[in-house]
Amino acid sequence: MPVEPSANFAPLTEQAAFAAAIVGKRLTIEDTSSPSFLVVNADGTMEGVYEGTAYAGTWLWRDGYFCRTGTVGFELPENCQLWEISGDRARSIRDRGQGSVSNYRL
Repeated sequence: MPVEPSANFAPLTEQAAFAAAIVGKRLTIEDTSSPSFLVVNADGTMEGVYEGTAYAGTWLWRDGYFCRTGTVGFELPENCQLWEISGDRARSIRDRGQGSVSNYRL
């Protein structure tokens, strides 16, 4: 089910805008039952903790989308995501903006 666009969120469709808004920052993952966070690094790696389990992965920018793979207790296949930002909040929408949403606080 496509996510409804929000006037409050601006899509990050350029790698430079994504890097300025997201890369190198500790993103607190909302919608979790225990403290969880993600850091997207400039060298193409990612790290964090999700629901108490260590997360590690890699990412690249492709055709206007953030594409990642990783492990968090199990393998996460590549998924290209649309990222959006609004003030101190961000969200990623899986499957090139057509999938489920993860919410973050910067």
